[in-house]
Amino acid sequence: MKGVLLVNIGTPDTPEPKNVAKYLRQFLMDEEVMNIPYLLRWFLVNGIIVPFRRHHSARLYKSIWMDGDSPLRLHLAELTHLVKSFTLDKKIIVRYGMRYGNPSLSERIDKMHQKGVKDLLVILLYPQQTGSTVLSSFKYVEDTIQNKHYDINSSYIYAFYQDELYQECILKSVKESLFDSEKHSRLLFTYHGVPISHLPCPKQVANRCNDNWYGCIWKGEKYENCYRYQCYKSTEELAEKLDLQANNYETVFQSRLGKGTWLKPYFSERLQELPAENVKDIAVIAPSFTQDCLETLHEIKTEGQAIFRQAGGKEYVYIPCLNDNEDWAFVISQWINCWSYNSKY
Repeated sequence: MKGVLLVNIGTPDTPEPKNVAKYLRQFLMDEEVMNIPYLLRWFLVNGIIVPFRRHHSARLYKSIWMDGDSPLRLHLAELTHLVKSFTLDKKIIVRYGMRYGNPSLSERIDKMHQKGVKDLLVILLYPQQTGSTVLSSFKYVEDTIQNKHYDINSSYIYAFYQDELYQECILKSVKESLFDSEKHSRLLFTYHGVPISHLPCPKQVANRCNDNWYGCIWKGEKYENCYRYQCYKSTEELAEKLDLQANNYETVFQSRLGKGTWLKPYFSERLQELPAENVKDIAVIAPSFTQDCLETLHEIKTEGQAIFRQAGGKEYVYIPCLNDNEDWAFVISQWINCWSYNSKY
C-alpha cells in the first residue's frame, strides 16, 4: 500500500490564548527553530515569549480566522482533496499533516501504518530549504517511523523552487492578480527571514553574506543548499520569466524575532524607504509560503500595507499564495504519479 503525506508548518487549533500558547511552545521549543541550549530555550519560551505573546498572537489569529478554522488548515485540506482527485492511482492514500499542531504528523503516520502503508511519499510544502522547516519535518517523520518500528519506506519532495511546473503556477497567479508591471513600479518578493546563524556557512563569513548574494564562499552542494541562495535564485528565475527589469523587483525578508541579525533587507524597512525613492505603487508576493497564514495575511498583507501607506505609498497589492489552486494541486499530483510509477515527468 502506498501513501502520501502533505506537510505544512502548522497552526493553533483555535485562536484562543490557551491554544495559541500551546502551539507557540511546540514551535519555539524545536531546536531547529531556536538553536540554543535546551534550558535557556525552555526559560525563554515558557518564562518570557509565550506569556507575553499569547494574547497578542491570539488577537492576530482571530483577525484572520475564516469559516471557523485557520486559513492554512482550510486551504491545505481542500488542496489535499484536489490532489487525491487528480492522482491516477486511486488506491494511494493521500493525507495532510502539520509539523506543529493538528492533525499531527505522528497521528497521520499511525493511521497510515494501520491501513497497511509500506511506501510513503512525504511532500514538504516548503519551496526553499531551512532547518526550521525541511530539516525539522524530516527529523520528526523519520523519528516517528523509527521509534515506533514501523515498516515504512519513506521518500521526500522538498525545496522545489526550481520545478518548472511549480514556477508556472506562481507566474500564473502573478499575471492573474492586480499586478501590472507598467503600473506598479516594484514587485517585492518577500521570504520568511531566518537568523544569519542558521545559514550553512562559517560564523566569520555569515555576517558578510548580506552584502552580495553571489559572494558566498561555498560552492557546489553546500552553496546551493543555502536558504538565502535559494530565495534569491527563486526571485531571479521568476523575475526573468515575468520579463521584469532589474529596477522593477527586489528580494526582502520578513518575520524577524528578537534582536539578532537576520537576513536582509528587512521587509518592513524597505516598505518605509520605497516611497522616498519615488516607488509608490507596489505589489508583494511571498514565494516561501504555499498556503496563506498569519504571516502572509496579517504581517505582509495588512500590516505591510499600513506601513507602506503611512510612509507615503499609494497602491499596495498583495498576491495570495497558491493555497488550494487547482493548477497547484495538479502539479503535486504529477509528482505523486511519477513517484508511484517510478518515472520522471
